[in-house]
Amino acid sequence: MAEEDTSFSIGTVILFSIPVAAALLLLSWYLGQTKLKKQVTLTSTQQMKLLSTAILMYKDRYGHLPKQTSGPLDFAEQLSKIPASDSQWQGPRPMFVDYEKHNIHVSNSKYAEIGATATTIFDPYTTPYRFEYLKENDSFIIISAGLDGMFGTADDIKSKDF
Repeated sequence: MAEEDTSFSIGTVILFSIPVAAALLLLSWYLGQTKLKKQVTLTSTQQMKLLSTAILMYKDRYGHLPKQTSGPLDFAEQLSKIPASDSQWQGPRPMFVDYEKHNIHVSNSKYAEIGATATTIFDPYTTPYRFEYLKENDSFIIISAGLDGMFGTADDIKSKDF
């Protein structure tokens, strides 16, 4: 009885195993990225709700929005506390939003100590949130550029969407 040559069979198995393993690794990476994107989108949505509430609290207190133009959401210091210059306010100066407590990244975390203005608020993707003032109804939209970091693309997250 002659021995069979199995080297072709083993080589074929190895040859086909490499692409299958690579495809499985790629699928695993993609599913992980999708899960991460959903988690970060949820965080972004939560932050935008919190920021929207803070902006509405500011508007309720002062009768106007903190900024009535469009551009980067760069008025973090105005949402962090009622300023000392508000002479009509008596007692402690509450915060409309506590950035540190809610893990919201701002461009200058020491703005309160040094009196900085134009402190930008960043989304979880490290892109500044965008603020759009809607003059026709004196309202606003907050926009996150999403995972790609570019505004005006399909993955943008807008406060009007929730």
